Amino acid sequence: MSKVRIQSPEKIDCTYISQAISGVFCYYIKMNSDSPFDVTETRVAYENPWIKVREDKIVRKNGKTGIYGYLEVGESVVVVAVDNEGKVCLVESYRHPFSEWYWELPGGGGDGENILLASKRELEEETGVIAQEWEVLGKARVCNGLSTEWQVNVLARNVSYGDFTQQEDETRARKFVSIDELDEMIQNGEFEDNQSITALYMYKLWLEKQVSL
Repeated sequence: MSKVRIQSPEKIDCTYISQAISGVFCYYIKMNSDSPFDVTETRVAYENPWIKVREDKIVRKNGKTGIYGYLEVGESVVVVAVDNEGKVCLVESYRHPFSEWYWELPGGGGDGENILLASKRELEEETGVIAQEWEVLGKARVCNGLSTEWQVNVLARNVSYGDFTQQEDETRARKFVSIDELDEMIQNGEFEDNQSITALYMYKLWLEKQVSL
């Protein structure tokens, strides 16, 4: 994948990644691929402003019928914000499904925005950090057996530190840690968010390429 490097997110349109996959598109793909089953009917079982729960009626190659449920979710962004010492910005976020606070990379839903504008917004809102240099590291499927969500991983550099504002129901702290500290946190079970770990891995690949240049 080609990289996109810019100095100002407002000056470029990086919406090269499609928005959330519609039910019609999902249906078409399943009926026109080497899928092990065919979809005979599809419906939205539940929806709110952020997600849809879609249920497909399926027929397997052996003739047995069943259902397959999954989430239709818009793309998200995860930001690897790195300071001049090479330390990465983390934010402590509350995750309701587990009723726990977790250290993660900043990020969130794209809300239909330009990817880099969404990244800038999420970074500033969650951490108070402002970055001048941005680069798309790559994308990944978040949970391709359960969701249509794409995760776009973005590198932010040349950062300045604004005031951190605690959000009572979302974030309560920020900190900058080294890559070695992050590796240790992963090994100790202190850094468990799979989206953050994926973005961190892409950043490490980016670092390796810089050394070889």
